[in-house]
Amino acid sequence: MIILNSVLLINVVIANGDINISTDTNWPEDDYSMDTLTVSNGATLSIDGGSTLSVTGTLHISENSKIVLKGKNTSGQVESQWQGTGVEINTANITIDTGSKIVADGQGYVGGGTESTGAGPGAGVGCSGWLVRGNGASYGGSGTLGGSCPGVGSIYGLDSVANPTDLGSGGGGGMGYGYGNVNYGWGGNGGGAIRLIVTNTLTLNGATPAMGADGQSGPVNLGPGGGGTGGWSSRSSAPCAGPPSRRPGGRS
Repeated sequence: MIILNSVLLINVVIANGDINISTDTNWPEDDYSMDTLTVSNGATLSIDGGSTLSVTGTLHISENSKIVLKGKNTSGQVESQWQGTGVEINTANITIDTGSKIVADGQGYVGGGTESTGAGPGAGVGCSGWLVRGNGASYGGSGTLGGSCPGVGSIYGLDSVANPTDLGSGGGGGMGYGYGNVNYGWGGNGGGAIRLIVTNTLTLNGATPAMGADGQSGPVNLGPGGGGTGGWSSRSSAPCAGPPSRRPGGRS
């Protein structure tokens, strides 16, 4: 565990256990604990997958800043199981101002390369053939077929709707034709997983999306990859202020 009120990190200003971040910063996988955390001045704080962030006071994201929660084990199985995971945040209070956000877009299982199947339990199947599109990934609902090629991903996650933890799956790759360059048509990554536990007050005027990414295509939009499916944005709190903005769905 890294207790940030006793450890100095690059790009982090520490004052009596209060952490202030105003420039782009990345924290590697670990368990972090602090009194308060403020992200401001348009900064991006990226936290590697598998981490936990514990704030005993208030977490405040302001001035069009964001916290990016990455995924872990996103490219393949671990011990023959899909074990992708995101980041968990535990805080007494949180305020996300207008224009600011906690985001996990595209931080799930990776999309498939050209004509290749993506990663994840609901991965879209890759497709080959002239101008064939890759298939979309699935999660709580079925992805879409890119064309004549069969093989959308399997539906999963229905047994954990009340306590979601799974990452979104990657889309399948398409033919990816593009003027002799076959490095097109990659499937989109799935969305990551946001688990936000607030013991007192959640003030949400910003957003907490975990969207899947669109598939890539060539310069003439021929044979693009399938889209990744959205991950999960899960919030547990007492009072909640601000307009609703939960967006767990993705593009497929």
